[in-house]
Order: sequence, then structure tokens, then C-alpha cells
Amino acid sequence: GTCVRIFHKESESYLTSERLNPEDETTRVSLHHVDSTVSSIESVPVNSNSLWMIEREKGCRGGILRHRQYFRLKHLATGRYLAS
Repeated sequence: GTCVRIFHKESESYLTSERLNPEDETTRVSLHHVDSTVSSIESVPVNSNSLWMIEREKGCRGGILRHRQYFRLKHLATGRYLAS
């Protein structure tokens, strides 16, 4: 899959996921605010908590995603999937 960072323009934040307690699997998805004094988004340091992998519905199949195809977002650091 392809790794991406999901940026919310209005709040100037990246979608992140982090473990609440190192001893269990509980995680929290939140927005990580970017410092507004930074001159461009490209110069913001990459935090592994903001990296997501795009996977097709059937993870064993590769190729290009097309319109109306299902996919899922897997958090790269924790291996957990984003769900609603």
C-alpha cells in the first residue's frame, strides 16, 4: 500500500493515532495541530503517528484504486484500522 498523512485544512491538523497505555492495545485517534509559524506544510517533521497506509478491501490484491472501490486505512505504527 501507499503511505499517506491525512491533513485537515481548516484545523491545520494531521490525523494521528497513539497508544494511551503501552501495556494494552487501547489507542486514540485525534488531530495533531501544526504550528502556524511554519512556512510550509512540507517543512513539518513527519511523525510516525500520522502515517496511514491505504489498503484495498482485499489486502492481498495490488494495483490502482478506482472510483467506487472500497479501501481501508491502516495506521502504520500500531497496525490498527481506522473505523467509524
